[in-house]
Order: sequence, then structure tokens, then C-alpha cells
Amino acid sequence: MLVHVNPKNGSVHLLSIPRDTRVRLPGIGLTKINHAHAMAEARGKSAHAGTEAAIQAVSNLCGCSINYYVKTDFAGFEHFVDTIGGIDIELDSPVRLTYHHLTLPAGNQHWDGQTALRFVRERKSLPDGDNARQQNQALVLKAIAQKLLVPDNLSRLPDLANQALKDFLDTNLTKSDMISLAWMAKNIEAADIGYTQFPGNSGKAYDPLVKTDLYYWMPDMAAWEQMSGEVLGD
Repeated sequence: MLVHVNPKNGSVHLLSIPRDTRVRLPGIGLTKINHAHAMAEARGKSAHAGTEAAIQAVSNLCGCSINYYVKTDFAGFEHFVDTIGGIDIELDSPVRLTYHHLTLPAGNQHWDGQTALRFVRERKSLPDGDNARQQNQALVLKAIAQKLLVPDNLSRLPDLANQALKDFLDTNLTKSDMISLAWMAKNIEAADIGYTQFPGNSGKAYDPLVKTDLYYWMPDMAAWEQMSGEVLGD
């Protein structure tokens, strides 16, 4: 997920990049973009090697520089959602959590970190599979942003920033950066946060890592060139 924040007009836009997006990685060739992190971490001398490779892959695909980054894991995500007091979500239709024998009802509801994590990981029961999961992940990110900006949480931003630094595995954001971003966005409604999925279509092609054909998200670079200015605020 790439997030563009424009401090001049206070706008925020989320760009979802499918993990199966086909890109060219150095020393590998055309493969899935999520392989950038995995392969670099496996070959690298530090855990940060994977972060750097993922940043470069996204930067090359989108044609933009990436100033800040955040990497977390399931436990960190779940704990941070609990730290801010959970999130409020409205679902248009029920969502069945395949591996937990649970169905989340349609309508307004309050979730703890565990429920939020289960929701953003669900793919199998969704009609549009991974595309729908990406939209759900954006929905949860918006809900987290909205919850961070309620008065009770704004009053304890320094403590929340400290906790975020513990829950993140890797980031170059400082405590001051996080507080500044929160204050800049305090007047933004969740409905005003833009969302776009990187354009493309499903396809099948040979993968040099696994030595067989795989299903990919084939990026439509012509379409991206037309919409990138609006998404990235250029």
C-alpha cells in the first residue's frame, strides 16, 4: 500500500498495489512484486534489506520517490488497533471469515485488533478475491486514521507514537513525524481519503524463480501514466 499525503491541501490518497503485480526485479527478471522483499531479505545481511528492496520495487513501478515507510507484522497490527481502542467499521454486506467459522454482519460495528486482522486477511470467501481484500484493507486503514483523530486519542498522540514505534518492525518515521502527520490530517474525514488500485488485469506468465507459469496482476502502465498525476498529486 502506497500512501500519498499532500501537506499543502491536506489530502490523503491510498494506492493499493496487488502483491501479484508483475515487475522486473534486478538479478531475477519479471516476477511478483512481493518477491522483492522476500528474496532481498533471504539474501541480505540485515532485516532492512527486504524493506529497501520493496521500497525500490514500488518506486520503480509507480515512478515516484518514497520518502517514508512503515513495516509491521500481524502481531504489531493487532496490538496497535487495540491500543487506539479498536475501530468502527460499516460493512455493506456480511463477510464470512473462512478459517474462523465466523461471519461479520452487515452494518455498523466495533472491532478489536484480532477481528480487524482477520478481516484484512480474508480472501477466500470474497467474490472478487484479492481485489476485494485490497479494498477491505483500505477500509480498515481509513478506520484506523479516523480513530486516531478522535479527541481522546489526539490528546495522547505522544504515547500513541511511542507505541507505534514498538509495533512497527521497520520505519524511518520519527515520533515527531507521526505527531505532525496526525495533526495535519485531523480535519480529514475517512470518506475524503482517496483510494485507487493500481490498474491492470489478471494474466498468466512464466516466473523465473519457481520455473513455471504463475498467475499475475499485469500492470497497465499506459493507464497508470494517465491517472498517476491525480493519485500522487503531481
